[in-house]
Amino acid sequence: MLLRVPASSLEDAPGYPRGVAEFSKVSDNRIDRVLASMIVGILALVVVSFLIYMLGSMGGWLTGALLVVIAYIPFFGLPLALILMLVLVIRVARRRMRESREG
Repeated sequence: MLLRVPASSLEDAPGYPRGVAEFSKVSDNRIDRVLASMIVGILALVVVSFLIYMLGSMGGWLTGALLVVIAYIPFFGLPLALILMLVLVIRVARRRMRESREG
């Protein structure tokens, strides 16, 4: 998306000592932000569950089915986060290639 600024406002733009650019690209990709947020959330859940597993099994207060559930969160969370990271990298690379071709 290109943001067009009228030429008359370029010279007398308040707060800018040398004026502003004639136009600037604004890349607003909601899906990329959602993917990045999901990756951070999943990795935070993995780290917390790993710490709970270590402390709970060492202290003896985490036993039974809850121990198994907490232990399996990293087994599913880490590959899911890796897949989402690859999807995000591919999306960003394709967008940048497309933008560089357009000019």
